[in-house]
Amino acid sequence: MKALISLNYHGRNFIYIMTLCISSFFSGPTFGQAPDIGTDSSFALFTAAGDFNNTGSTIIWGDAGTNVGAYTGSPTVMGEVHVADIVAAQAAVDVSAAYSFMTGLICDSTITTPFGNGLVLGPGKVYCLTTASALNGDLILDAKGDPSGIFIIKINGALSTSPSSKVILKNAASFCNVYWQVVGAVDLGENSIFRGTIIADGAISLLDGASLDGRGLSRAGAITLNGNMVVGCDANGDPMPIVLTSFEGQSVGSSIQLNWSTATETNNDYFTIQRSNDAVSFQDLLRIEGAGNSNVIHQYSAIDLQPFDGAVFYRLMQTDFDGTTTFSDVIVVHFAKTTPFTVFPNPFSTSATFVLDDMLIETKNFELKIYNVMGKEMMSSILTDRLTTLATGDLTPGIYLYKITSNGEMIQSGRLISE
Repeated sequence: MKALISLNYHGRNFIYIMTLCISSFFSGPTFGQAPDIGTDSSFALFTAAGDFNNTGSTIIWGDAGTNVGAYTGSPTVMGEVHVADIVAAQAAVDVSAAYSFMTGLICDSTITTPFGNGLVLGPGKVYCLTTASALNGDLILDAKGDPSGIFIIKINGALSTSPSSKVILKNAASFCNVYWQVVGAVDLGENSIFRGTIIADGAISLLDGASLDGRGLSRAGAITLNGNMVVGCDANGDPMPIVLTSFEGQSVGSSIQLNWSTATETNNDYFTIQRSNDAVSFQDLLRIEGAGNSNVIHQYSAIDLQPFDGAVFYRLMQTDFDGTTTFSDVIVVHFAKTTPFTVFPNPFSTSATFVLDDMLIETKNFELKIYNVMGKEMMSSILTDRLTTLATGDLTPGIYLYKITSNGEMIQSGRLISE
């Protein structure tokens, strides 16, 4: 992932590859070589000739469009929409060229259909299925630690995926390095998770709840969506960034609670919460494990138990599995430092009550000591309850100092007045 952005919706994980081999595939480019998709690199969904239809709440991260056909249904597009314009015209040329390139790739291994069901494929090969094919269960693409590993799957016929089937990515595999050539239509089943760039010679349909991490490109066929999540790759061939749907903080008693959520995560190892009192110099505060690769909403929270007084600035540093880091926008929380204990009445006469903040009610190891102005200890007590009332009738009128500690650490100090 390259960046954190503030927007909204879901996220997910996994990827895999397959390919088809027929006699016409046995001459051409070097095995395992990714096609150049040109202008189509910025598209999440595109058809050179066909209608673009959407029903329901669909979100597309990347460009979308058609060169010849109607565009209906108004999906949410986090990119640009191109319909019969100069960009769409070039994208139509490029998808046809990419399809022809993949036709010329030589098969290294032939897979039988139905496939999936825990099948594991490695990078650097062209996998072929010689007939129309069905994906059942999980297909696992294992890059063996190589983030640049290329997976190519060619299917000599239509492709369908069963409901809830998944293409799973392992060991640094990236869905932006997975390519599928389909000689026919593509139907992604309900609630299935598919990963990779589809280059099809037919319609592409995503049934209810299906998600696609990669691209759906057709040189001839309609694109049909039904309340889906499609996360594309950027123009550099990298997965679209983590989608940070919210990041906020609020004062809660003597602490600050931070909450954030993500719609998608790609190769996200962990978050580091960083804190500053000037919005310039930040220090690490807490580390929270990320979801890796995900296309479902994830909620995160953390608590700053000892915030600065006044304006406190926070940001998220996100770290990929390869160590790459990116940062969120900075948020500010205005915090008025409160004391863990409230003392009343003060001044007092015969008794004084110490009230513990609700946030610390579970901590019951507090020791109170009261001193006169000469530093002599006058009384002590263990504060174990939310309210502790001390009899102070033996204290002569005057000014006293108190200290409250827990496990040897100073928690609070102040002045008391006996009348």
